[in-house]
Amino acid sequence: MSRNNDVLTFAFNAFFPLLLVGSNLVSAVPDWSSLSSSLSSEAALHGPFGNSPETYSPCLSLGTDAYKISKENYGLCMHAHACQHEFCEGNFDYDLPSYTVEAKTESDIASVFDFAAEHDIPVSVKTTGHSYQGSSTQKGSLMIWLQNYEKDLSIIKSYVNSCSDDDVNKVAHDVISIKAGAVWDDVIEAVK
Repeated sequence: MSRNNDVLTFAFNAFFPLLLVGSNLVSAVPDWSSLSSSLSSEAALHGPFGNSPETYSPCLSLGTDAYKISKENYGLCMHAHACQHEFCEGNFDYDLPSYTVEAKTESDIASVFDFAAEHDIPVSVKTTGHSYQGSSTQKGSLMIWLQNYEKDLSIIKSYVNSCSDDDVNKVAHDVISIKAGAVWDDVIEAVK
């Protein structure tokens, strides 16, 4: 009888691809259009991308131009081109996400995490691709691409740390607020 139940379960899953995740029955095939429709009007879902030379080849044509690399190919490009592969080693598989979301708002980021949690999809996060260990991408992930996200860069004058009991940390000083789209050049310009 157990064998028949296994066959029925297999047949059911073959025609209706569902998975039991925790105590929830979820679709094994994510509805990417539902993620796309949950994003702000400025955000964009890109993909699916294959883990292949064709997917990464537009990045190679950019050479070593850091600014172009950061902005092209929907966030797939890496500054160290070897990091297109797992462990940044050419003899390993490609280490590229399946989809990227060009996030523009906090709600876009929340939507990505909700969708990924619902479908058990790993998430990677990338601003520019300056990770020389390749840690800003992950094979098969849903990548949050922050290159065009808000920068903020507002300077707060006479900030006092309210989280400390000692007088050393209660000294007023200027601080800068930095959002995820900022790079060090932006910060340097803001504090000049």
